[in-house]
Amino acid sequence: MKKRKCPQVRIMDEDCYDSYGKQLYCRIVACDKNSGDYLGRIDYSLFEGKTYVDMIEVEKEVRRCGIASKMLNELEKEHTKINYGLTTREGTEFLRKYELEKR
Repeated sequence: MKKRKCPQVRIMDEDCYDSYGKQLYCRIVACDKNSGDYLGRIDYSLFEGKTYVDMIEVEKEVRRCGIASKMLNELEKEHTKINYGLTTREGTEFLRKYELEKR
């Protein structure tokens, strides 16, 4: 099996792009540090002092390279009360491993 080459990741600055009432919608994007290619994103919203993750997406070709973890680490630097809500089977497994790695 060919070993995957994981890209060097650059986390772009937080971008808040919309609002509805008191809720603010934001995004963190990961790009390849060398080529600038899009690698993934976290969409989240801010409401009454809490952060709600709406979606975590990483391109299939670069999954299991730690990109989602790097984006979540960046999100946790600014927002401590994070609610993940409902997750897919893959999302549940990722969050379980992510929490174990933080210990």
